[in-house]
Amino acid sequence: MTNKTLYSLTVLCVKILPVMYSLAVLVNINLSYFEIGEYIITIFNQLFILGYLGIFMLYILSKTYRFCIYHQTFIYYLLINKLLMTYDKIYTLPLSDWNLYVLYTTISGIFLFLILYLHQRYGTRRKEKYRPDTG
Repeated sequence: MTNKTLYSLTVLCVKILPVMYSLAVLVNINLSYFEIGEYIITIFNQLFILGYLGIFMLYILSKTYRFCIYHQTFIYYLLINKLLMTYDKIYTLPLSDWNLYVLYTTISGIFLFLILYLHQRYGTRRKEKYRPDTG
């Protein structure tokens, strides 16, 4: 493969990974709430759920390849969910299963509408059009 092909493949993979991980988080929330099976949830978590270092790596790569705000919003969604899950794991939020499910799906819905808005607002997805600080 040539360098240009490898670069294009890398950019494509890095753009798709946050979207796929965001979808995996949403599926994991639903699997956990509906108690589909502890074994399936454990395997799913091991395969698809990203840690803080992975999120940090995606953030650095998004800045390196100068991704648009639309693609970076998926990374922010992953970070917010990971922080909330970690806080719940350490301090145990005083919420019932239903309220916790509603909280996670509300956050997902807010980010979904934000992503759709950013995609429609900045259709060309060029950073320079809405971020004058980047050159």
